[in-house]
Amino acid sequence: MRGAGANRRRMILVTPRRLLVLAATLASLLIAAPAASAHAVLLLADPAIGGVTAKPPPELVLQFSEPVEPRFSQIRVTDRDGKDVTVGKVTTGDGSTCATADDERIWCWGDDRYGQLGDAASGTPNPIPTEVAALTSPIQLTSAGWLHTCAIPVGGAFTCWGNDEMGQLGDGRTQTVKALRTVHPSTASALPAHGSPAHQVDLHRSDLPSERYLDHASPGQIARVGLASRPRVPDESRTSARRAAVTPFAIMTMNMLGSQHTAPGGDEPNMAPGRIRSEWASTYFEMRHASLIGMQEPQPDQIVALDSATRHAFKFYPGNSLGYDGAPQSVMWKRADWKMTWHSSISIPFTSGWRPQPIVKLQQRATGAQVYWINVHFSARRAHQADRDRSMRILLKAIHRLKGDHLPILLTGDFNEIARAFCSITGKTPLDAATGGSNVSGRCRLPKAARVDWIFGSRGSFSRALMDDSAQVRRTTDHHVLSALFGTG
Repeated sequence: MRGAGANRRRMILVTPRRLLVLAATLASLLIAAPAASAHAVLLLADPAIGGVTAKPPPELVLQFSEPVEPRFSQIRVTDRDGKDVTVGKVTTGDGSTCATADDERIWCWGDDRYGQLGDAASGTPNPIPTEVAALTSPIQLTSAGWLHTCAIPVGGAFTCWGNDEMGQLGDGRTQTVKALRTVHPSTASALPAHGSPAHQVDLHRSDLPSERYLDHASPGQIARVGLASRPRVPDESRTSARRAAVTPFAIMTMNMLGSQHTAPGGDEPNMAPGRIRSEWASTYFEMRHASLIGMQEPQPDQIVALDSATRHAFKFYPGNSLGYDGAPQSVMWKRADWKMTWHSSISIPFTSGWRPQPIVKLQQRATGAQVYWINVHFSARRAHQADRDRSMRILLKAIHRLKGDHLPILLTGDFNEIARAFCSITGKTPLDAATGGSNVSGRCRLPKAARVDWIFGSRGSFSRALMDDSAQVRRTTDHHVLSALFGTG
């Protein structure tokens, strides 16, 4: 839960100079996920609730019985006639707050990971209201968005700062973090491009086959194009006697539940925003000691949030290099454990177009052993069964080509199917499922813990497979999360 570090809230009162009556409507403070909501109790208020002050107090201090979620809290400040008093001009974002004082200066406090407070981005929240010193002109209007803030100086051009992945700052570009700077429309076209994780392997649109080609190509042709650039495996590495063994490591697949589903108007309004859930996911990755993580549905903002929350310990592919076309299928691997030696993609039909699915060749730093890894996300809903069938045929062709290199092949993904996915992969390729099951002589038997999320692998063995639906998982995504250990030694 965000904001769990303190039970005390402070408000700087930048009110008109008149008598105040403090009336706090503090019932029903939601402080946890909807599945397990609770209520905080107000223990102390200074000045007291219902009290009358001769002068505006410098601050209002509220002490609660447990941490509160600021976004779901409400505090009213009224005059002696019961009319609401404007506390300066206050605007709140997701974890940050800015207030315009009587002298038209701006003070901000709270979350500053994206520079929302008007200074250099910092991973450490700032609980002390701090003047936005870079704004030298009087401010007539301030508004905070989700992870950014905008202000309009008196008689000046608008100024925005903070997160800019969606181009929400209006400066003609997109980037992870934008420092405070006045923007004039005439200069917008000259500003540079897209923000990405600190460690990302790019996939360029020029590397992808055209949709016109894909619409008419066979599954075999699509697989061949995607794998054409892979380097030849030396003959001496093809025999198991000379091939280095892979030390067991944790691999995971997770549908991240894209941030568009939990944004205003989304179909999961009771779940936390994508950035917050990405932070929870990073904690879960660490708890499970995940080394390789295949993701489905992460949006660009979630990729950046994961990179920040994991302290840049992972490398991403393709990350945000293709924007919304590539981010939802991204993979991430721990940089201390793995070195990438080759990367590409295979395109599959997805809903109303084509999406690249990442393929990487990784070398385990501790042993020198190499593995292939494919991550996929198939179309959902019954209406897209033809897409899923064609995607499976393309995937099978790709695996058939890779198996000739005699290296372990790992496959993670949300297949949006259970029996069809398991029986096709285990019956037509040398890959086994991490969760077990069997497919012998055409008799396909599903594992007990069968969901649409799968991990498969060849030339090695799985252990400690876990299909997790714990409370920590349920607050983060609407899927189970599958993880397992894989090794060849």
